[in-house]
Amino acid sequence: MSEPIPDFDLYELLEVSPAASTPTIEAAWRSLMKRSHPDLRGSDAEEHARRLNVAHDWLTDSDRRAHYDRARAAAPGRAQAPRPSAGRSTAAERSPATLPQLVFLLGLALVPIGGLGGWTDLLILGGILAATCALILVAGRR
Repeated sequence: MSEPIPDFDLYELLEVSPAASTPTIEAAWRSLMKRSHPDLRGSDAEEHARRLNVAHDWLTDSDRRAHYDRARAAAPGRAQAPRPSAGRSTAAERSPATLPQLVFLLGLALVPIGGLGGWTDLLILGGILAATCALILVAGRR
């Protein structure tokens, strides 16, 4: 191919895996373009939108995608260890909540609620504990 291969990771930019199907790539591109379109985000987003369009063009054309995948696999270090995405961390990079963090959250939930007393305190405390547990579970899955 005479066209130069982009110098950025197309899969990383579109936040999809190299095994992603074309409809998945299309959906990711649409979603990212909605969030970062220059008409919405100003002139600073023009370069990002241009890169998103390049990634979309390359990965939705089967011949160009095959050429890109071969070049990506041949690049030293890229196939074995993909670069971390800017501003996003993978599940392996994030650590789960530690015991001290959980104890701190539980302590916050147990702070007395002044003036209510009785069943109202228990209901509010149960809601706070349930919300805390839900936040911990959601944060652990991201």
